[in-house]
Amino acid sequence: MDISATAIGAGRMPRKTRAWAIRLALALVVGMAFVVGSSEEAQAVSEAERFRFSSGLCIGEKSSTYVWSPNGGLYGQSVTRTYSGDCSTRISKRADEVAGRAIIYKWSNYYRDWYECRDTGWDYNPDRTSMLVVYEWLGGYYDRVCGPGYYGTMSYGSVWHNGRWHTTPGVWSGSDYYY
Repeated sequence: MDISATAIGAGRMPRKTRAWAIRLALALVVGMAFVVGSSEEAQAVSEAERFRFSSGLCIGEKSSTYVWSPNGGLYGQSVTRTYSGDCSTRISKRADEVAGRAIIYKWSNYYRDWYECRDTGWDYNPDRTSMLVVYEWLGGYYDRVCGPGYYGTMSYGSVWHNGRWHTTPGVWSGSDYYY
């Protein structure tokens, strides 16, 4: 064995190994940038509850306030689901038998209270379904409809069952600060 061949460049990585290490480091840096950027874009608060109205009907209601990338749009959302009385088996309802509403509130530092920023009003399912999603757009990054601040959504669901409407109490998403 020729020792001179192994002694050349002693203490240094071979060229191929250095290139591979540099590529790996760059991939890690770029990957971390995506993780940090994605975590900011995925800002959301939500809460879900189920309400049993009878042995034949349970309504699931989810309220959310969230940022959706890539445009940074802020949304308030209501998701209403229909279940049988066991609150686990989905049941399908005909058109116009499931309704949802999202009221988005913003905190006023001046009045030290929440005020209504936007209201979707009641929206109804156009086709047979077991789930209705209703949402309201509240502007993009640094261009919020009611300005920067704390936002939260109160959502309601209602289902026509056995000749009358059954409406959930409001479900509050929680609140968070959005620029």
